[in-house]
Amino acid sequence: MRPSLLLASLLLLPTCNSASAAPSDTAHPMARLLGADVQQRYLPQGMSDELSIRRAYEQGILRSPDFPSLELSGDQAFIFFAQFARSRMGPTFNTLTVCHNPDGFRLLVGGGSRQSCAARPDAGMRFIRQRNGDLVCEPCAALNLPERWERHTH
Repeated sequence: MRPSLLLASLLLLPTCNSASAAPSDTAHPMARLLGADVQQRYLPQGMSDELSIRRAYEQGILRSPDFPSLELSGDQAFIFFAQFARSRMGPTFNTLTVCHNPDGFRLLVGGGSRQSCAARPDAGMRFIRQRNGDLVCEPCAALNLPERWERHTH
């Protein structure tokens, strides 16, 4: 298979799951492709099992019956914001730069490198880590994205 076709198939994978199939709970396709060592994985609060994923899909919250994980590997994050059907996010990359802070992190949505973290200290989507390890996303409510993200292991 040509590399471009392989990449295209991996990018489309989450949108091709059959509604009758069990919800897919695999690593983000780009994380798999890059061989990323995912150290942290988060799921939206209330979307952590097959039944809740199927319900979110049937209610039109998710575009496909796949677990909408946020995966962190060093200074990279992997997420499909477009998987949320009502998202106001607009087109974004599936691999984002992570700017680590003492109380959580920021995701640079418009692109950027690790150097951008210091140069643009207020840029990005801010995720605040709670005492239990879960996250609260500050701008997510305004973007019709989940505000609370629970830490999970795969």
